[in-house]
Amino acid sequence: MSETSEAVVSAPVSPGRAKFLRFLIRDAGVLLALVLITIFFSISAPYFATPGNALKIFVQIAINTVLAAGMTFVILTGGIDLSVGSVLALCTVVGATIMINESLSPAAAITLALIACMATGAACGFLNGWISTRWKIPSFIVTLGMLNMAAGAARVVSDNSTITGLPQSFVDFGNLIIGGFLPSIFLVAVLVIAIGWFVLRFTVFGRMIFAVGTNDEAVR
Repeated sequence: MSETSEAVVSAPVSPGRAKFLRFLIRDAGVLLALVLITIFFSISAPYFATPGNALKIFVQIAINTVLAAGMTFVILTGGIDLSVGSVLALCTVVGATIMINESLSPAAAITLALIACMATGAACGFLNGWISTRWKIPSFIVTLGMLNMAAGAARVVSDNSTITGLPQSFVDFGNLIIGGFLPSIFLVAVLVIAIGWFVLRFTVFGRMIFAVGTNDEAVR
């Protein structure tokens, strides 16, 4: 008496399903942890899951979210930037100093301040990258030096004092709350994240970022 075995042929996994499975394996763990933490604190702390607390959380994470968007580009290239906090402080005092200039209209002051902030941040980033690549110095060391330089420059620009008297329209926008729990600055952070995602996903520059992080010699 013989036994016959039948080969079981499984159907190929569709591209969409394969992509979803990769998402579950690679990213869902972090999302699941976030959901579990939220549920835990919602049960243990009665005031956690409230609009007021959500507003505070969104305000606190907005700036870090913007910084994380820029840091993502650096990390993808295989580098690290320790100077982001000090560079942020320098950009802030440069912009605030321009905005309190009484010879400018509020609209002109805000516009020039935004341009100056972006230019200052770009200049610091360019200097970090140029030194690191030109002299083959690890980005850890270069940005550690920039951390101290930018912090010192921020103290000089602000005269080591608090800058007040910003345009009221700028203050009102920063304090704008949508729906009772969603601050305007968080929406700005979401916009920055969306722009960063688009650049990395759909532009040649974004593909070059990934390529440099994978094998910079091959890119050259």
